[in-house]
Amino acid sequence: MNMKLICVLGALTLALGGCATVQTTSLKPGAKKVVTSAAAPAKKCQKVADLRAKQTDVLDAGPGLAHGAMNKLKNMAFDQGANYVQITKNYSISKGGAFTPEAISAVVVKGTAYACPRVSVASAA
Repeated sequence: MNMKLICVLGALTLALGGCATVQTTSLKPGAKKVVTSAAAPAKKCQKVADLRAKQTDVLDAGPGLAHGAMNKLKNMAFDQGANYVQITKNYSISKGGAFTPEAISAVVVKGTAYACPRVSVASAA
C-alpha cells in the first residue's frame, strides 16, 4: 500500500475516533454525596429547586451521555445546597442523520432537589 494512503487513513481514523468521544461533565467532590432516586424524599426534606441537566454530543449516543447528564444534575443540586434529587424524568434526543453536520445526540435528566437532614436511598422512601 502507498505510504501516503496509510498516513491519510491513520489520521482520518484518529480524527473520527476523537469526534466520537463524549466529554462528560466531571462530578464535583461535594456532589458525590448527592443521592438520586425515583423515590419520593423523606417528609423532613425541604424542596430546593426543580432541575434540568442535559449532556450533548455529536455522533455519539452512548452511556457517556447519561453519565454526564447525571453528573451535571448532581453538581447543580450540590451548588444549591441540596443533598437529594428525586428523578422525575429522563429521556434521550437524537436529531439529524449519522455523519451529517446536523447529527446530535443528548440525554436530559429532570429532577427535584431537596435538602434533607440525613440521606440514604433506604431512608428516602
